[in-house]
Amino acid sequence: WLQARQHAWEAGTSFVMEGALRFVTADDAAAKKLREQIIFKFTPMLDPDGCALGKVRFNAHGYDVNRHWDEVNLRDPKWLRVMPEIWYAKQWLLAAHAQRPIDVMVNLHNTETAEYLDTMVDDAPGQAKLQRLFARLVAETSFDPSRPLAITLTPANTANALWRERRVPVALMEQRVSAGKKLGRFPTTDDRLAFGRQLITQMAETVLTP
Repeated sequence: WLQARQHAWEAGTSFVMEGALRFVTADDAAAKKLREQIIFKFTPMLDPDGCALGKVRFNAHGYDVNRHWDEVNLRDPKWLRVMPEIWYAKQWLLAAHAQRPIDVMVNLHNTETAEYLDTMVDDAPGQAKLQRLFARLVAETSFDPSRPLAITLTPANTANALWRERRVPVALMEQRVSAGKKLGRFPTTDDRLAFGRQLITQMAETVLTP
């Protein structure tokens, strides 16, 4: 499961998502092989109102949709009114997870100078899977982490909180918008598109080769 654009300003995540979607749906031998073995699901843009209105971090009602995931109760209609983005995404995610457990989910973000992968997954098998993904990304992609995979319990209200609620293995990925050591320059749109293919491939390979 790949999710992007929780914050309107983080346009780089949309290009990563586009690259992943274009590859997964392509008439390409590698993509076809992966489609035969993996079910891919995507949340391409979690805050469409914020993006359309030119906002930075908050939805049309003034809420940060990278927070409140732990609070949004699907049985309480008030959350549907003020944060429909989280409400519907969470409903869809949990229903899918109940039917067929999600193997790995990456929640895409951009930040100024850092690049990293954080999770709340605290059991040995889940951590081992995310460590494999982290290592694959470092070895096979342009992912250029500024720190090791982190098991962090705060903030506890991002989509990572789905692990505590229903044991959905989520990792939050931050990608820098500044120049990094691997690229040696500022990332371009083409870099983001290429990374989308790399990311979704390594997510799939991590699941297929435990």
